[in-house]
Amino acid sequence: MGNNMAAFCFWDIISLFVLLAVVIGFVVRTWILRKEEKELERALAAHMADNAIRGK
Repeated sequence: MGNNMAAFCFWDIISLFVLLAVVIGFVVRTWILRKEEKELERALAAHMADNAIRGK
């Protein structure tokens, strides 16, 4: 090991990649869920407007 200032080991690099993958996965999942939520809100608004027109 020696007098290494960084003192990184093999597992630190692997865990950094795993953490990066988790963060990227979280961001992508959040983006997809927000997109899906907007689509569902639009569909619900259209459904409610249709029901209001029909008088149900």
